[in-house]
Amino acid sequence: MRQPTRALILDQQPVWLDALERVLGQLDIEVAAKLEDPAAALDVLVRERMSLFMLALEHADGSEEAEYVRAARAASKDTVVLVCSSRRDPIRISRVLEAGAAAYILKTLSEEDVRCAIRQAFERTIYLFTPPRRRPTEPRPEQTLTERELEILDLVAAGRSNSEVARMLWVSEATVKLHLSHIYGKLGVANRTAAAAWAHAHGVATASADLLPALRAPRVVGAPS
Repeated sequence: MRQPTRALILDQQPVWLDALERVLGQLDIEVAAKLEDPAAALDVLVRERMSLFMLALEHADGSEEAEYVRAARAASKDTVVLVCSSRRDPIRISRVLEAGAAAYILKTLSEEDVRCAIRQAFERTIYLFTPPRRRPTEPRPEQTLTERELEILDLVAAGRSNSEVARMLWVSEATVKLHLSHIYGKLGVANRTAAAAWAHAHGVATASADLLPALRAPRVVGAPS
């Protein structure tokens, strides 16, 4: 990892600011400033050298959020910008990524997944999947997923860990990992974080986890999946 030394974090929720500071501390990243004012954050980016800028603009709409990301990139082109949000709107996510954000991190993710996303933003090990041009008869990636794979992708996109997915679907963790390897191959991504980002960006992760048909009735442990 190209170790970032200084970070700026922005959020109107002090509790989330403290949570981010704790996560960054676990990566040995110094939090140089914690701010709740977007304008003040841009001023800091102009004046001071920051390796990382993590921001959340929950009260802004998608276009405003994207414009802010562009402004942040213009203020400090060498700063890696990561957007944190509780919103899963695919259009919003696409706008933010197109504006220059290195990643879009859901606030429902575990601390482990957030740390992973930060590391990968600097290692450049995750790339957004761009569907190649294909003949009209060629199926889209999501159309090649089985019903079980779609269920697992939906839960992963909702921030569920492998153990949680296994428990909710009444299967083993080994089975979940096997399905995930198939999902990665079909979507052309490298890991669960990239698969979740792909699902949100392409509008595939839309079902509520507690409404999935597979969860309406318990399955027999050890039954084929």
